[in-house]
Amino acid sequence: MFAAGSWLQSVNIYVVENVVHSAVALALVLLALSLLGIRDARLRRKFLLLPLILPVFTPILFYLLFPGRGGMSVVPVDRWLDVEAAFGGMAFWSTARPLLSVAILGAAALLLLKGAFSLYALRSLPSRYAHLERGQNTRLDAILDRIRHGRRPQVLLSPSPEVLCCSFGLATHHLLVSERFLQQISDAELEAALTHEMGHAEQSDGWLAFIEVGLRNVLFFNPVAHYLTRRLRL
Repeated sequence: MFAAGSWLQSVNIYVVENVVHSAVALALVLLALSLLGIRDARLRRKFLLLPLILPVFTPILFYLLFPGRGGMSVVPVDRWLDVEAAFGGMAFWSTARPLLSVAILGAAALLLLKGAFSLYALRSLPSRYAHLERGQNTRLDAILDRIRHGRRPQVLLSPSPEVLCCSFGLATHHLLVSERFLQQISDAELEAALTHEMGHAEQSDGWLAFIEVGLRNVLFFNPVAHYLTRRLRL
């Protein structure tokens, strides 16, 4: 890839290789899941991240270990879909090439801004809600103390008129509940809802979701990434 004639050709080759490697890795992972009979949803979710993660880092490791090698395609489709070879001799290419380069750089900049905004929103979201400290709701405190296995989450109180209970966060886990939720449901329903949300925290589902969305944004050109992120949300 890095031995290509131009950076645009390198991008072309990387995009094609990434899609092919993702498709091959997905087929192997699905075969492994079927042969091993893995039914646990969270374990399957982690396995299904491999077709997204491996194609991103495998080329980097390959070219670091074998700098003299010209390419590492599973199949030589990058030669079949070489944009410069296909259009380089045409009259419009001299105009289209810089436009394509600007489009690629613009997409990369947009993705960086989108990721930065997402992180900012995640960090600033807790400041929009009142914090429900220990002792302010003894029923909630008793259930959290009974079901949690780690650090107590930061409980946030939403003024929403809806029955609301959800969780979010990476390093710090936040539990967002509405006043109506706390007032209208029974102890059994409250414990079931909190157990479900605490399960997300204990299984690091916030980090998994962050990785999934990040990989989907970085691999926006890869249909396998979009298929897998939709499947992982089911």
